[in-house]
Amino acid sequence: DRLGTWEAGRHAFEDADVWRFAGSNPLGSVDSWHTPVQTPTKRLRGARERGMKIIVIDPRECEMAKFADIHLQIYPGEDAAVAAGLLHVILANDWHDAEFCAEHVKDLDALRTALAPFTPDVVAARAGIAPEDLIAAAQLFAKEARRGSVNTGTGVNMASFPNLAEHLYECLGIVCGRAARCA
Repeated sequence: DRLGTWEAGRHAFEDADVWRFAGSNPLGSVDSWHTPVQTPTKRLRGARERGMKIIVIDPRECEMAKFADIHLQIYPGEDAAVAAGLLHVILANDWHDAEFCAEHVKDLDALRTALAPFTPDVVAARAGIAPEDLIAAAQLFAKEARRGSVNTGTGVNMASFPNLAEHLYECLGIVCGRAARCA
């Protein structure tokens, strides 16, 4: 019951305005980022041509970073803090999907309270990034795009606090209303 279920799934990659890859590099390894993996470079080029924005969160200057509008090159193992910081910024600025959250999210205020310590300055110091870059990534994902999703990979799962990091990255999609639904 922690996250519940959404039977319709996430937004399709082909219809998304923004996609966030965290610890995931489908250009360098087989990765299921909610699209067929046979032609990842072709799919990414097509997505970029139609205007999709891409955010990459990865300690390495990986192949995906070349496609990124924003690359948060964080210290290894800081995914949970970065995800918490992104959520903090989104909720503090009311960039979340308030209508979706009112209907489908329980205890949003408890999440907001739990995230209070994860200010951009605190997260930036922990993760080795600029506070402005964290804010820009949150704004791009939550405010400047309506459809998209978060994809995580081995990097997140092999780092510190992997369950928490996965949970918080999923929360990013939820608070922004990134769920497939009728128009």
